[in-house]
Amino acid sequence: MTMLYRPILRQAWKITWRNKFLWFFGFFVALWGNSGAYELIFSTPERLSWQKDFWLSLQNSLTAGSFLIFLKSLPGLISQVDSLTLLIILILGSLIILLFLIWLSVISIGAIIQAVTQINKRRQITFHAAMRSGRQVWGRILSIFILAKLAIGLLFVFLSLYLIYFTPRSETIGLTFALVTTVVFIAFSLIVYFLAIYAVNSVVLEKTRLVEAVYRGWSTFRRAPLISLEMALLLLLINLALAIVLLLIGTIVILPLLQLFDVFILINFVTVFYVFFFLITLTLLALFILLSAGFAVFQLACWTTLYQEINKGRAFSKVRRLVHGLPKI
Repeated sequence: MTMLYRPILRQAWKITWRNKFLWFFGFFVALWGNSGAYELIFSTPERLSWQKDFWLSLQNSLTAGSFLIFLKSLPGLISQVDSLTLLIILILGSLIILLFLIWLSVISIGAIIQAVTQINKRRQITFHAAMRSGRQVWGRILSIFILAKLAIGLLFVFLSLYLIYFTPRSETIGLTFALVTTVVFIAFSLIVYFLAIYAVNSVVLEKTRLVEAVYRGWSTFRRAPLISLEMALLLLLINLALAIVLLLIGTIVILPLLQLFDVFILINFVTVFYVFFFLITLTLLALFILLSAGFAVFQLACWTTLYQEINKGRAFSKVRRLVHGLPKI
């Protein structure tokens, strides 16, 4: 059993660094959501903590007549034609921009996956070829992510309603139930995420239809659940390390500038300080955007290479390798 993760991470880093045109696609993937599966680990407790209050507030608002009050005031709002027309134009414009960004993000996911595969095969790939590959399957990619969001959202609603009407009165039992609920939600969400990312790889690389792609995604995950979890944990650690580095850089740069503010006031150079501070902040923002785009490419390169290794039968879990290496009693 050979090493798995180190070669994948090394290859993903080489692809990311040597093919910087992919960072354009990575920028839009980062807009879509760059944190991946491990975002669920941090966001789930917060979601489950406020979900009960949300549903109760919604129920109270409807029963208290807030919705009826809004309906009664609706004719008065409609009478303000000019303001309403401007509002509609702004909403439609924002919606068009949002849909365009989503379209670009979905295409970018397919483009990066196709480019990584071609590079792994030591073939040349151009920006336009990668873009074309993403455009060909963007509908199926978007459908997979919509199905994944719907599955997670339905479970979220179910758990929310269950917490409202069936929460036990005992505090100990209630805390235990909340913990179990959180674990169930995280586990289900992670499985859906793994299934989705493998299904997307199937769509891009094998041009499978939607149903077949979902089946291939499930089949790939079922073949290597521990490997998928280990890869998610590795990317989590890398993401945390990157966040700490960015935080340290920002702290090292910003804090001395703030301490110099009093000096600039004394010499009457406040405007110069604000301009300088703005330029530094803009530079840090640009650095953050570049790192986010690069990490999006790196992350997709890891998942795509892992998908190929699993389907070639050459991927083995680190836990399994450690157990295999233990002396037999």
